[in-house]
Amino acid sequence: MTMWRSRLFLYCLAADAVFIAIYVTLRLAELAGVGKMHSMLNLESESSLPSFFIYFQWLAMSIVLFRAARRSGSIAAAALGLFAGLLFLDDAAQIHEQLGELVASALDLTGISGVPPDGVGELIVLAGLGVVCLACIVVAWMRPGGVGRPMIMTFTLLAALLAGVGVGFDVVHEMTSDRLQWVFGTVEDGGEMILATAMLALAARVAARSKAGIE
Repeated sequence: MTMWRSRLFLYCLAADAVFIAIYVTLRLAELAGVGKMHSMLNLESESSLPSFFIYFQWLAMSIVLFRAARRSGSIAAAALGLFAGLLFLDDAAQIHEQLGELVASALDLTGISGVPPDGVGELIVLAGLGVVCLACIVVAWMRPGGVGRPMIMTFTLLAALLAGVGVGFDVVHEMTSDRLQWVFGTVEDGGEMILATAMLALAARVAARSKAGIE
């Protein structure tokens, strides 16, 4: 069974779809003046059920990969586990948001093309985080034992899509009008949720191969 047809992937994907559908429905009802957004169901809130679900996926992914690394001695699995752990810490602790404000203040940054100073600071911090994450992928690629380069390539593609959705749409989100911000926010946060599901399924596949002794 491929990772795309695994129960874990399908169940998590179904949860993603439910969270996104509920959020869009509530947002449209709010815009129409016939409903109100619930904070725990707000896709764009850092303290909502959808966000907690993403945090859980990053943490689970990190644990699964580190366990696979411990079982097989795979440096690649450990490097990818560190990658997932960094994503968990950044998302759950809102590191790039908080450090972005500090960087913007320390460097006295100005807005660029509609992106506010804090947003520019966040991009600088994300660039630094991206370098560390890229280093994890490079290490995994150079020492692929226990994971295999085809899986590392798939992981890299998903990571690139995550960066594109998370950073690209975040910038567009900052630049759009208030009325349309929620649309790009939905694409950004919903896309991150779906990609987290795909990466967790891939991590589970790596763990299964490790348990079976497959290189």
